[in-house]
This record gives sequence, C-alpha cells and structure tokens, in this order.
Amino acid sequence: NGNHDALIFCGGTHFHDNYKPIRLLRHWAYLSVQSLLIWKAKKKGYRVLILGNGFGPLARQLTKTLTKAACKFADCVTVRDQKSSDVLTRLNIQHKKHSDLAMLNPYEKLVGTDGEILGVSITNQPGYTRYLEETVYIDSMFGLIEKIYSENQLQVVRIIVIRGGTVESD
Repeated sequence: NGNHDALIFCGGTHFHDNYKPIRLLRHWAYLSVQSLLIWKAKKKGYRVLILGNGFGPLARQLTKTLTKAACKFADCVTVRDQKSSDVLTRLNIQHKKHSDLAMLNPYEKLVGTDGEILGVSITNQPGYTRYLEETVYIDSMFGLIEKIYSENQLQVVRIIVIRGGTVESD
C-alpha cells in the first residue's frame, strides 16, 4: 500500500525440519510461503530483515533449499544462538549473531538532533519463566526505560513489541 518500506521477519525457529513426515509436509508449505513472501517484498523494493531467528536442524535437502532461498533475498540475517550460526555457516549464508533483538538497534545518532536513540525489544508472555502480571511488567519496564533515558540524556526511545496475541506468535 506504499506505507511501508521494510519486511521484518522476527524470531522463532522457523527454519528447521525436525518433524514427523505428515507435519513436515505442512511445514515445507509454510516455509515455501515465507520464502515467497520474502521474495515478493524484495521484488517490490522493500528492505528485508530476518532477525533473531533460530535455524536447524536442517537434515533434508528441501529444507536447506527453502532456507537458502529465503535468506538469499534478505538484506540482513541475524541468528540468536551459536548452533543457528553454525547451520548458516555450513550453508554459506551471510549472517550475524545477536542474542537479543534490542541489540539490533544500538545507540545511534538521530538525524537532526544531538541526542541518541535507544531501541527496546520487550516480551512478556504467560509461560515464560520470568512472566509478570501485565501491569507489574509495564510499570517495571517503564521504570527501567525512564532510568536509562534520564541517565543517558536520550531524546528518543523506540519500544518494539515482537510478540502478541494469546499464543506464542513471534
């Protein structure tokens, strides 16, 4: 619709083939759709970022091919762990390793200002070991952001909610 300039494909271990045969067929369809979506976004001139994904195990050739296809069109691929990095290295896919999506938006100068910006990736889902009731979590997060903001004289804080909904949906 012209209001966007990037496709960001975040988190999760989407690229793997650790399923029994019938579920694996459905997963290959899912990976095919992802690869097509990435290709279509790139064809339209969007910047494509595959961020904080897990990769592997990749035992089957079709999974490897679909993974290579998706990553081929990405401007940036990052993984969240060493095993995923090793998988992509074996496939000769250029990537970087970051343990948290917030690290992808490091302090940087904001155009037209003297200040810095801070990117914050927040996640709080039921079932997480450190899950907090929503209002407690929000109060805690805002307290931390306010402290960082005041101590570092930041002008802009970007908060990115990666997960949402009632199920794991990254």
